[in-house]
Amino acid sequence: MLCEICHKNEATIHIQEIINSQKKALHICQDCASKKNTGNGIFNGLNLADILYNISSNISSTAPDAEKIQDKTVTPVPVITCGKCGWTTAKFSEKGRIGCANCYNVFRDILSLALKNMHKGTLHVGKRPGARRPEDEEAGRNAIEIMKLQKQLEEHVIREEYEKAAQIRDRISTLKSKNKKSR
Repeated sequence: MLCEICHKNEATIHIQEIINSQKKALHICQDCASKKNTGNGIFNGLNLADILYNISSNISSTAPDAEKIQDKTVTPVPVITCGKCGWTTAKFSEKGRIGCANCYNVFRDILSLALKNMHKGTLHVGKRPGARRPEDEEAGRNAIEIMKLQKQLEEHVIREEYEKAAQIRDRISTLKSKNKKSR
């Protein structure tokens, strides 16, 4: 598929937006995306931070009722500044990236909210550097399973489904003992 802007390069970036059951799509190449990111494009720039924020807050600036929604839910964004590099929420919104490794901690709330909605969660479930032994891989999968089961356990206890909660508790203890043996 060719880029919808330059009609020369292969489109590698695909953005879709669904508003009132109508799907709009934009397919662009990396070059045009770079130009848009600097504000030279037709749409006044693509900004990852803005896209993430819009996705995470379920508010789209192009939605027909956006003004009504924004009037009801507008809360000022707190100004947060990274102590190491001086990166601010304004810069984060403008550039769509962070300034240093410490920014991950400083902007944790903003990033985690956006990532939860973009991905299945905020926990990496893929391969890990240094996890060369099969036991390490299994321990990682078990740890992820334990976290999921602990959430299910809490839900069953809240709903007073104690038999199901007991089964999940037993499964958690089995997985924990497997992880201890593999160390």
